[in-house]
Amino acid sequence: MRHVPDWAIQVCWWISGIFATGAVWYFLSLKDVPWAIASAIAAAFFALVAIGLHRRKDAATRLDSEMKNGGIPFALSLAPTRENIERVILESRPHDDWNRHTDLAKTVYSYKGDVNLRFEMVADDSGIQCADFREPWANNFPDPSATGYWCDLFYGSTHVARYILVAVDGARALLPIPKRGLSGKRPNEVTPFEHQVARIHDTLGTLDEYMRGAGLSVHAPP
Repeated sequence: MRHVPDWAIQVCWWISGIFATGAVWYFLSLKDVPWAIASAIAAAFFALVAIGLHRRKDAATRLDSEMKNGGIPFALSLAPTRENIERVILESRPHDDWNRHTDLAKTVYSYKGDVNLRFEMVADDSGIQCADFREPWANNFPDPSATGYWCDLFYGSTHVARYILVAVDGARALLPIPKRGLSGKRPNEVTPFEHQVARIHDTLGTLDEYMRGAGLSVHAPP
């Protein structure tokens, strides 16, 4: 949900007022009842649009207030934008706020506060990003093999984003891919958000240990 500009609300009220106080009485003075009725309907329509925009703006304002105060919104469905989805994920507790559902084909992590929000990883070939993933940080373990898996983020039926988690050391950990680092050198820092995605999927509690073993750290914004 985007913020509603004040001018849009004002324009709707202005048009509604023109129909209600101008057109209706003008056509009544001409005894043109059909056009007077049509003007009254138009006035009511634009008034309802203005009220709807007011409510939408108020909902967005409340959501921003809750987010700025450090709270996770009670109903993400009020404004399921990508920005708000990512903020909710970042502020969630990886092991307390997510339910894990798994079978032989797929693993799903659904957000307890809104089950429309979920991560999905598929175990078959369609879910593999790279069967033989090769990067120094990923192959630096007793079992050097690594496999990249797609990690898809959904809200309801909408595919929001796709990430990659790399299974290392015989699938003992799922690591995010580093995307930042010193200029001229291989990236060795992961974004805070993708680190949070990996934390949510860290069922064995090995993420931090393997991040250190891979020489990876979380990028700290300036």
